[in-house]
Amino acid sequence: METRARPTGNQSVVRGVREQLQQFQEKVQICSESFAVHELVDTLQAISQKTHKVIQSRYNLQAFVDRIEGDKENADGAIMEKEVMYARWFLDNMGYLRDLNKQFTEKIYTPLTQLFNGENAITQRSTPAWTKPSWSILLYQKKIPEITELYNDVDMENVFIRLRYVKSRVDHLLEDEGEIDPALFSLASQKVLEGKNLPNHSFIRLMPDVQHKLTTAGSLAERWLEIITSQDVNGRTMISKLERVKTMLGNQLDSLNHEIKTTANKLSSESDDLQDLLAHEDRATLISNKCQSLELRLSTLKKKISQNTHQIEDIEELLETSPANKQFVANLLSDLHKKRKFHDDLTRQTKIVQFELSIVREDLCVELELKPSVIRITNSVQENCEQLETSLEDKKVEKYQLEMALKPVIPP
Repeated sequence: METRARPTGNQSVVRGVREQLQQFQEKVQICSESFAVHELVDTLQAISQKTHKVIQSRYNLQAFVDRIEGDKENADGAIMEKEVMYARWFLDNMGYLRDLNKQFTEKIYTPLTQLFNGENAITQRSTPAWTKPSWSILLYQKKIPEITELYNDVDMENVFIRLRYVKSRVDHLLEDEGEIDPALFSLASQKVLEGKNLPNHSFIRLMPDVQHKLTTAGSLAERWLEIITSQDVNGRTMISKLERVKTMLGNQLDSLNHEIKTTANKLSSESDDLQDLLAHEDRATLISNKCQSLELRLSTLKKKISQNTHQIEDIEELLETSPANKQFVANLLSDLHKKRKFHDDLTRQTKIVQFELSIVREDLCVELELKPSVIRITNSVQENCEQLETSLEDKKVEKYQLEMALKPVIPP
């Protein structure tokens, strides 16, 4: 693997940019400390009360200053002297911020951009494809510091993109003297309003938002310099770091596979228990249904016994009053014998059903007593199953990420 040595000229550029950046950050901090949003709000409200006009842009504010200062004999000049002084300070300060931004562009942003474009071209020519990172491996930068050291070109590109975005926004805010589109503001500057619904809220946010963006630009440039400084890694060191990253990721993957297997086995066991508990929950319903069936059958048997008893009584009454007809009497006696036999059979069946019903009722009482506990246990096991399923899915996603992360550190 080729060694990426940084030319001496680049070191000189970095040193010069660092000095300019330190001065820039100090000046931005002084500007931020000298601005108080309540003074701007008070001034704008005072101007609105005295002129019946709402200041919503630098153009409006400059026009106000020019009108007051242009008419020396106007009594408004004396009345609004304090407001004019603050407005002039505000406009001068915005001009100073514009100069700071120009200084940042010429002394910091442009040299870094040129350096980045040159380094990027060198990287494309000299870095093997298998050392380029996937999105997955960058997820493990915090756990494995070597990843950041190996793949800081991606970090540099991200910093470059973010800085370019912030730079374009601050350029627009400083150049446009009309009403500002709120979409250009950062969320950080929203705090200066403190929930106030002011008609010129966008103009009030202008200076603190520009200061915040310049501070952010300085921080990004500082990060950019840190990345450039840390890029002096020779080929042998890179291979060593790649092997360490590969080993650490591989160990994590092995551990994760073991966790997946353990979780899957536990989930399977818990699922079986859950099915048994769900079946037990249905047992009370099944027993209740059986109890109702036996009660219906017992009721039917009792009705048959009652009917059969009446029939026996009718036959016995006929025998007492029947004529001396032997054949008729013989038939009655035969029917009576059958009815009594049927009665005995019904009575036996009734006793069996009553015994079975008593047992089922006892089972039902036990099940009803246990049901609340069974439901609680079932709910607990079901919750465990859901948590295990979620954990298993998360581990599978993490496994996929680890497998993807291993790809760029394993040469073909």
